[in-house]
Amino acid sequence: MEEIIQFKYILLVLKKRWKLVSLTTILFTFCTALYCIFFITPIYEAETELLASETDPVTGQFAGDIETSILLIDTYQIIIKSPAILDKVAKKLGNQTTRSELSEKVDVKKINHSQVFTIAVQDTDPNRAALIANLVTETFLEETEIIFGNKNVKILTPASISNHGEPIKPNIKLITLITFFLVLLLVLTFAFIIEVLNVKFQNINEVYEDMNIKVIGHISHFDAFIINEKDKEGES
Repeated sequence: MEEIIQFKYILLVLKKRWKLVSLTTILFTFCTALYCIFFITPIYEAETELLASETDPVTGQFAGDIETSILLIDTYQIIIKSPAILDKVAKKLGNQTTRSELSEKVDVKKINHSQVFTIAVQDTDPNRAALIANLVTETFLEETEIIFGNKNVKILTPASISNHGEPIKPNIKLITLITFFLVLLLVLTFAFIIEVLNVKFQNINEVYEDMNIKVIGHISHFDAFIINEKDKEGES
């Protein structure tokens, strides 16, 4: 019974404060979406997919040691983000980007427990992200051939823009959805607090609803003085 009463109370609050709840939620959600679209710089990502394969230094054939190839990826991660690679990439870019900036943009990702890994680059320009990814890959392959004396890494997929050409940041749909539910929760909480603190009844209907009184009908108000005058006229 108490649960039914509480549910009715919730519906009553929503009925009374629906304008506050709906307008505030829609306004904040709309403003958040506009802010993401016009004020946050979109970030794009380009990825190059590579295959690490341990080859025999004499024959150049695949050695067949998959575990060694997988372990080598950890070494490749360090090499790719090393000054030896990034300084050369910065030079190829005409020193428009520093080594530290490249280090923040470039990331190496393992793909499960496989010999495949990717070089991912994030940038505000999708074409520049793809260019940097290709240059990092090219420089990395040159350096590994010098270091290991063979071609242990092969390109599976050249740099391409991820997420179907759409920016990976910000995720406007997700941010808008989170904002909607968060604001809705806060406004509902605020509405209930107002209702709890407001102990005054605004009209007679609120009294009936609060006391759970069912109203069958209303009796019109009569002025006692007018009734007495009519009685006197009837007697005379």
